[in-house]
Amino acid sequence: MMLFSLLVSLLACFSADPTQAPAPESVIEAERLDLAMDHLPKCGAYRQDEDTFSYCVARSAHSLQSTQVCAAAGAQERACHLDWVSARLRNPKMTPELLLKECGPAQDCALMVLDAYPRENLAAHADACAERAGPFANDCINHAGRRWVSGKPSPQAQGALNERPNKRPDLVGFWVGVAQACMQQELDCSIADQGQPFAGNAVACPKGYGQARDRPGQWCAMQVEN
Repeated sequence: MMLFSLLVSLLACFSADPTQAPAPESVIEAERLDLAMDHLPKCGAYRQDEDTFSYCVARSAHSLQSTQVCAAAGAQERACHLDWVSARLRNPKMTPELLLKECGPAQDCALMVLDAYPRENLAAHADACAERAGPFANDCINHAGRRWVSGKPSPQAQGALNERPNKRPDLVGFWVGVAQACMQQELDCSIADQGQPFAGNAVACPKGYGQARDRPGQWCAMQVEN
């Protein structure tokens, strides 16, 4: 009797229609799973494993037209944005503003974009770094400052920094001092024609000047990556 029951069970298994088998229970929130299934259905195979599912979404999103699906990537959401933008960083159809928008919450992604597209006005670039790069803002501004110094900014270019207030006058002022020392100019942290205080911090500007004057090999012969 037991043998007969076992045979019946085996026959039932082999004759069952696999297409009618219930889908594995998902550990992914319904909203995230639906979003992924709409754009990356292959990732649905990993619905029982949060880490693998998130990794699949993050590493596959670069093939899509936008970063919308990155919201389904869980802990990998920032990596998802970074990968997508990185794949299009030099695409002539993508403007810096569009790329920054697609960076979403990934502030290291914003750093990458701002490094790739430095603004001519260092103060304007410093503002963009402060607004977009979060904890990477200092690196963002200092990378731009190195490029700015290597371009040997004219007195007019230096004066243009004071056309608008900037969010990081300490770092902007520091690089003004570095530029003036490297070009062997007299230290001038004010705009002589207008008699207005320079946009740079009153302490940081002389500090940058002194460091570059004393160690020109470190500050004035900097290699800048494009």
